[in-house]
Amino acid sequence: MNSRHKLMRWAVAGMILCLIAVVTASGVPADGSYEGDGLPADAIPAWQGGMPGEKGISLLEWSVIRDGVLALRPGTPRGASMFIAPAPLAATTYTIEVRFRIMRCATEGRNRYPLVFVFGKREAGYHWINAGWDNEALVESSLSLNKTAEFRARAVEPGVITGQWMILRCLVADTPAGLSAKAYLNGKLFQEVFTPVRSANMDWFHVRAADDGAEWEIDYLRWKNALVTIEQPLDRPLTAEEKRTEEEAFYKQQLEWLVSE
Repeated sequence: MNSRHKLMRWAVAGMILCLIAVVTASGVPADGSYEGDGLPADAIPAWQGGMPGEKGISLLEWSVIRDGVLALRPGTPRGASMFIAPAPLAATTYTIEVRFRIMRCATEGRNRYPLVFVFGKREAGYHWINAGWDNEALVESSLSLNKTAEFRARAVEPGVITGQWMILRCLVADTPAGLSAKAYLNGKLFQEVFTPVRSANMDWFHVRAADDGAEWEIDYLRWKNALVTIEQPLDRPLTAEEKRTEEEAFYKQQLEWLVSE
């Protein structure tokens, strides 16, 4: 095999590597996640009950696993909460995705939110997500970037259907020009904010049952300390064994191809 042929062969190998990367990376592995087939207290990182630095009702005591997802016990009280501390967001650019569904709201009226998420990183974003009813079924995203709420952007996506699975994704990108924040529901962009203001709030990672007798389910909650565009699925993190198996198969395939005639 002459030198030119070898160079062409290595060039083709590089192209194949790229193609394989595209095929195998149809989804982006999350940096961390809570998968709803296990109790939050047993997760890594483990959830704690109540509110950070405060006494409160522990959502852990009202959590059950039902059909492979996190669900609530009947009669879960308003304000039952859980959180991760320290918050798992390590960067000021990040992606959060949660798959959930509302099964029941005690009262379908004004400001009745069976499920609330709060995700925040100091010097980055601070999303407060309400899912439920405010005279209509909706998911509401408020971007609150300081304690006095001098900057607060609110957006609403109507049409939440009881019992329907929904995927919420929040993207926050820290750029030299300012903070870019987006919120999607089932792939549809419903909030987009660009501002030079960054969050003055503490880091926060919190889930709450915010209505008496609410019923909801969570399939997963995943995060990535990088921007994952809405076109890319955010997959659960790879286990150590999966990473090793994937790398071994990849290098074995390439070695066999390169040494073949």
